[in-house]
Amino acid sequence: MPAFTTVLRAMFDPSMDLHDSKTSRELVRTIYGLKATLFLLFWGITSGLIIIVNDKILNEVKFPYPIIVSATGPLLSWFIAALLVITGSVKLERVLTLREWLLTVFPIGFFTAVTFAAGNQLYLYLSVSFIQMMKSLSPCVVFCMLVVCGLDTATKEKVIGGNDD
Repeated sequence: MPAFTTVLRAMFDPSMDLHDSKTSRELVRTIYGLKATLFLLFWGITSGLIIIVNDKILNEVKFPYPIIVSATGPLLSWFIAALLVITGSVKLERVLTLREWLLTVFPIGFFTAVTFAAGNQLYLYLSVSFIQMMKSLSPCVVFCMLVVCGLDTATKEKVIGGNDD
């Protein structure tokens, strides 16, 4: 039981230094493994719940604006990031000029918004299970586009998912 309490203390006590000479490598690996597992579990549960909630909002509540549903996540992220910068918790590395922002940040944000809107628009017409199956094909589509554009080559190992050393 003392080992369990040590692991819990190390996971949740920010004042504990994991890199001091007294902390064993095994304990550090265990702590990082448990933290990673908890984060992945949390991500898996919340991402699945978001899909179900979006489907309920768009189909059962009959909310007709999928872009608004899609925009709530990025808007909340922006709000939290802005709050962290304003309070001084996070320092900006550098300030972008308008030209830099228009050439780098704006296209990513715009196409992300289009992707979110189109993705949630699907929930009005298709089932959640079918949409998830289609989303799982996206790595195949990306690979095919890379081959078509000449950025990758199709080898037997890549096509069948084998080991490509």
